[in-house]
Amino acid sequence: MDLEPSEVSWLTSYEESILETIIEVGSVKAAAWKLRLAPTTIYNILYRVRIKLLKSQNTVNKINAYKKQSSTLKRLLVPILRIKPIGEELEEAWKEEW
Repeated sequence: MDLEPSEVSWLTSYEESILETIIEVGSVKAAAWKLRLAPTTIYNILYRVRIKLLKSQNTVNKINAYKKQSSTLKRLLVPILRIKPIGEELEEAWKEEW
């Protein structure tokens, strides 16, 4: 899963390559062998990725809590695709929703 250049990722390119290799080969041991790393190194990297995932989930939860408290924030903090639809299909879906 390659990210588009415009997408923001908090993962390092090294972490992304580890995740992509695990997807490709199907296991941590096989990924470690292919990348010539110790399996414990892969597990340490996965631990850091899980920490980043937890932090990002906590951020989303906090933002959603603020949105519940304020109709203004609810209106202003909408996903980007709702603000600027790309293509006719998305624009029609956006119009129907709003």
